[in-house]
Amino acid sequence: MRVGGRDRRTLLALLAGILIAFSLGGTATGAGLSAVALVIGESDYEQLPVLPNPTSDARAIGELLYGLGFEVTSVSDADHRKLTRSIERFIEDAEVADVALVYYSGHGVEVSGDNYIIPIDADIGTPETAGASLVSASELLDELARTVPITIMLLDACRTNPFGPGQTVRLPGAEAPVAAAASGLVALRGPTAVANAGAGQDSLGAVIGFAAEPGQPALDGTPGQNSPYAAALLKHLAARGYSFADIMTLVAEEVYLKTEGKQLPWTNSGLRRILSFGATDGEPLNPDESAILDGRRELLLSISTTAPSIKTTVASIATQQGVPLASLFGVFKAAGIDTDDPKDLSDRLMSGAQEIKGRLASLATITETDPEVARLIELSRRAEREGALKVAVQFSLKASERTTELSAVLDSLAANIEKRRAENAATYAATGETAALAWEFRIAAQQFALAVDEAQKSAMADPAVLQSYRLRQAEALADMGTLEGDDAALVEAIALYRAMAADSFAQGAAAVQTGLAVALAALGERSGNTTQLEEAVASYHEALAALDRVSQPAAWATIQNNLGLALAALGEAEAGTARLREAITAYRLALEERSRTDAPFEWAATQNNLAGALFKTGTRDGDGTQIKQAIEAYTLALQERSRDRVPLDWAATQNNLGTALAGIGMGETGSERMEEAAIAFRSALEELPRNRVPLQWAAAQSNLGWALQFVGVRAGDISRLEESAASLRQALGVYTQAREPLQWARAQMGLGLSLVELGERTGSHHLLDEGRSVSVAAWEGYKALGYDYDAYFAELIARYDTAYARLE
Repeated sequence: MRVGGRDRRTLLALLAGILIAFSLGGTATGAGLSAVALVIGESDYEQLPVLPNPTSDARAIGELLYGLGFEVTSVSDADHRKLTRSIERFIEDAEVADVALVYYSGHGVEVSGDNYIIPIDADIGTPETAGASLVSASELLDELARTVPITIMLLDACRTNPFGPGQTVRLPGAEAPVAAAASGLVALRGPTAVANAGAGQDSLGAVIGFAAEPGQPALDGTPGQNSPYAAALLKHLAARGYSFADIMTLVAEEVYLKTEGKQLPWTNSGLRRILSFGATDGEPLNPDESAILDGRRELLLSISTTAPSIKTTVASIATQQGVPLASLFGVFKAAGIDTDDPKDLSDRLMSGAQEIKGRLASLATITETDPEVARLIELSRRAEREGALKVAVQFSLKASERTTELSAVLDSLAANIEKRRAENAATYAATGETAALAWEFRIAAQQFALAVDEAQKSAMADPAVLQSYRLRQAEALADMGTLEGDDAALVEAIALYRAMAADSFAQGAAAVQTGLAVALAALGERSGNTTQLEEAVASYHEALAALDRVSQPAAWATIQNNLGLALAALGEAEAGTARLREAITAYRLALEERSRTDAPFEWAATQNNLAGALFKTGTRDGDGTQIKQAIEAYTLALQERSRDRVPLDWAATQNNLGTALAGIGMGETGSERMEEAAIAFRSALEELPRNRVPLQWAAAQSNLGWALQFVGVRAGDISRLEESAASLRQALGVYTQAREPLQWARAQMGLGLSLVELGERTGSHHLLDEGRSVSVAAWEGYKALGYDYDAYFAELIARYDTAYARLE
């Protein structure tokens, strides 16, 4: 059906609303816009490689557009004559339409900055015949833009150069042949086209969508299936209640996830109005299917606003750990991970990846005879695969509620009760696994407690299975306590672990002791309770004694690394270096099993931890050799913590490296090491933006200020001292005495030293006054923290007094 003969001014008045919606029947605005589509699929090429999917892609897209109210013209396996005639007729037919959409799937090529679609009879025998075979996509877009208010072109033609290496093309009218681009297409000039001299004054713009970014090849997909781009269009193009810009974002991120980050579509939009496909009355799906799809789309839109460096980190960890990218993004979104801390980001993503692996393994073991519970569990599985973890939790909770109903019925039944109790417990546990995957640890702990209770009701309960539920309950409580700052949850987790340790099975002793140690260390570090840290160290030793290093080297190395962290925390709180040396030993033992080849991220994390312990030990002992060893370890860590893969981890290690270089530099007479330290701190700041990671940014600024101060004093360089003061002021713009009292006092001390140096060298009373005030504040801050620096600050104040007297 076509609405023709419409007055264009009346049409534009209808289009000028906030939302433009079109379908064959009336719309929410009553506009009733007319839409036409040209759908082209080229597969059966005569001289070029045959493509298995374009004709089926085009068929499916055509059916979808027809269902959306488009008048569709379909062209399949057309030669040059048929293709150009079809295009000419479509341009003529589109003159009275409000919206024209072109979808092309097949071979495409970029020549001399323009894109061309290729008919099946393309002749590549000579440059002249090759050029004459091509059909310009830009010219088609220009022709439509002259008469159609809204034009949309979707090109699924970004595969590698079909002509092969060295092929040249002489375009009609060109003086000489040129080489075809190696892969991908070039960005079309959509917004420019609708504003050029030939475009109609009534034009509202154009949208151009590519299956991949300009210059990048796209995937054709598995033969017999749709290409990733066509599949994403089929999944989201009919989404109701979304603007067309959001739909194209959904399509792009869908392809990104389905190709595991290998392909990201590109869209160029010049629309001057919001465009939407129809009213907001919901998808023609049942509520459960709609909930999963809505959750998927919510995830896709959130991924589109995620910083590229974070997306790179998520994709890198997903690939390394062998988990679905969508599921890991779902964990990232559901957990609300604090990306201000690069270590927190990597640790939580690694933990999330492990949770996904565990969840996938546990799902494979669940059998359920109740049809409704089985249906809900399958829906939860599907939601998890789509990354819609909040939706998955809701389905699992419904399965849990249904199981509770069944449990009440089972209480009155004698037959088959043991089997059903076991099934019920497994369902509760599966719900707990899903909740933990979505970082809903409170729900997870409750569900695992229900699993324990249900399993205990069975006289034939498997003791090993029962203990696995108890372990997961304790782990969920420990995670809740650590991540939500809930000390009561940590205390409850510790009690559960201790109860299990009293009667644990030999095969479970290591897991129980490791969990107990993790909870004790978290509570001890938070409260400053060294007794709990000592207990954590003892539990780690118990875990190591219960674990076979030969058969479980990775788990053994993880416990050694965590033991090192607990020992290092004790070393920070104690005088001397005995505990720090024990931590160094633990890290080195972990590295004996954590090879760079098999576990590069874990290896780099342990190298970073080892470097920190070496630096602290060397600083306390005044041992430059150990500080140099720390520098070597940081340098090794940076070989895997690369800037392109894990930028925030890289920046944190750069900052640590700068601190170690500065430690060496303080013991030398020259400034070379301090200059290297300053370079490291500046490099770290390039990947630590203040708005995203304020505390890490402030730490690097403070460290840079101290390094520049040493350089300025030794070289007598006033400009370096001024830079030092500026960096320390920047750090104090984030550090407050209430939030970070120790770091605030340290930065105040450094600023005071830089100001006295500047005051003495420039004869400035103002700088000396400010420096004295800042130093007194730092002195009071250290006193409040229990540090006895009276002699040092008294000497510094005396220095101010001497400088004042000299100026007088």
